[in-house]
Amino acid sequence: MTEPKALHLLLYSTNVKDDELLLRVFKQSELIYEITNSKAKLVDKLKDGVNKLILLATPSLESSLKLYYQCLLEVPDEELCRHAFLVVCAKHEEMQAFNYFQSRVIDDYIVARPLYELHRPITICYAQLEKLGINLHKANLDVPLQPQAQDDISIDVVQEGAERKRKLRGEFESLLDQFDQAIAQADAHLSKEQVSDEDVRLLRLLLQELQQNSFRPNLIRLQHRTLHLLDALLLKLALPEAVTDVAEESEPEPQPDSKPQPPSLQINKEARASRILMVEDDNLAAMMGKKLIEGMGLSFEWAPTGRRALALLQAKKFELILMDINLPDTDGLLIADQLPNMHCINSDTVIAVLTGNKQKSMVQRAVKAGAKHYLIKPLQKDTLVKLCSKYHLQAHH
Repeated sequence: MTEPKALHLLLYSTNVKDDELLLRVFKQSELIYEITNSKAKLVDKLKDGVNKLILLATPSLESSLKLYYQCLLEVPDEELCRHAFLVVCAKHEEMQAFNYFQSRVIDDYIVARPLYELHRPITICYAQLEKLGINLHKANLDVPLQPQAQDDISIDVVQEGAERKRKLRGEFESLLDQFDQAIAQADAHLSKEQVSDEDVRLLRLLLQELQQNSFRPNLIRLQHRTLHLLDALLLKLALPEAVTDVAEESEPEPQPDSKPQPPSLQINKEARASRILMVEDDNLAAMMGKKLIEGMGLSFEWAPTGRRALALLQAKKFELILMDINLPDTDGLLIADQLPNMHCINSDTVIAVLTGNKQKSMVQRAVKAGAKHYLIKPLQKDTLVKLCSKYHLQAHH
């Protein structure tokens, strides 16, 4: 008995009749797809370990976003499969869908109500699957050129170009294999405290090759993982015996009553502790933030990616958002810019950018995106106290 082929696309549809034309288009393609209207099935498919597309077709763009991010909250990061999130939208929603696409709130969208471009859904799906390592394009060019085109270009030239692209892709996939092996080896050496200059040299060389490669959409995961590992390797090589202590912040001397009192945190034993969401991809920075925030009697939540942050922002009310800019899956300022348009419970929550970037141009971008404050890492206790005092955050002890 042959095993069933892996699923390429899960279509969540609240009304299959509305999507009949879209389904007919899918049937003419190489896509292996399933249709469901079950939220539980959607959650299961997000954690089944199979790379795929998740396409939501609900009554509105906003309801699709809400459903997806509700499901995302139910799946821990370590169980979440690699996938692309697509939505079906109506013609009048296209502008907002494009804004969400630019902000990486969604990976792409299909205007299918009505569907004007019959083959466009296939090109979108194939392109997104290719980013996930699934290639459904035909290996050979079996469609003849139109007569008028043959005057300018021969079929041999086209086939030669297609073969060259396939060769480049093969070289790229081989490079990825080398990279995975080098990362695994360096990680093993680091855990055994057998770090060498050769580990750093090899990773840097491979990273340089990847950065010059034309298939860059596939590289985010490897580059992000490698840069963190390089930091750890370089630190180990530079300070092999060093132990870093985080000094506790000393309390200021009491001031005379005649001087203005510094901002203080409001403590209310009856009220719920105010929630702060830290959007930060660096584990160490998040741990330090958690220690500081919870130590002040506030409630702390952490999102390591932009999409995890969006899921939390749709589900829980926060009184303050600390937003990093450079996230693995998006730009934090793009999230800040789109949050007011998402009409969720945190559309008006105060956003404070927390970054190591001191450029004036980035400060201007943050202001334009709607951030109220621009903080330079690391987060300081007195800075946080001022923010809490300004926005009347409640601590609970």
